[in-house]
This record gives sequence, C-alpha cells and structure tokens, in this order.
Amino acid sequence: MMRSCCIEEVRHFGVHWLSSALILGGCIYHMMGIAEAEEEGSERYPLFTFYVWLSIGLDVVSHTIKEAIVRSQPLNQESFNFQLGLFQMILGCLLFPIIKIT
Repeated sequence: MMRSCCIEEVRHFGVHWLSSALILGGCIYHMMGIAEAEEEGSERYPLFTFYVWLSIGLDVVSHTIKEAIVRSQPLNQESFNFQLGLFQMILGCLLFPIIKIT
C-alpha cells in the first residue's frame, strides 16, 4: 500500500492487495487483544502498543525508501546493505537503554 503511494510506475496484483489487507487485519486484531489486556490492569500496554506501531511504521517507510533508491539508480548493493545494517545496529544499541527503562 505504501509502495503505491510513494513509488511511481509500480504494478500491484490482487495477491499484493490481499496480502497487505491480511497483514493490516492481523495487526488490528492483535491490537484489540492488547486493548483487552489493558483493561485487566496493566498500564504498560499503551506504551508497548505505541512502540509496536512505531517500529512497524519505520520498517515500512525504510523498505519503501530503499526500494525507491534501488529502482532509481545503480548502486553497490553489498555496501548499501552493510551501511544500512550498521546504522540499524547502532540505532538499536542507542535505543536499547531507553526501551529497557520504559
């Protein structure tokens, strides 16, 4: 769904739309389960829900940007993947104490 909004000349087939709808439905169903658990007395579920949606959103945006870059210009795929993985590892290490505290 995000690809069709951000990348021009991308064709989608019915299986793509069905897959994205299934994933979106699964996320919504899972969040309803978290909302029920929240009613049982845990105050940390809203924060957890926020982190899950934030990570999903960042992942989708990251994949869309990478695909747009790869489609628009030739690049050294190994170097690109290494730099991206290194950045994600560093960011994860920096965010780990914040996540651990909350």
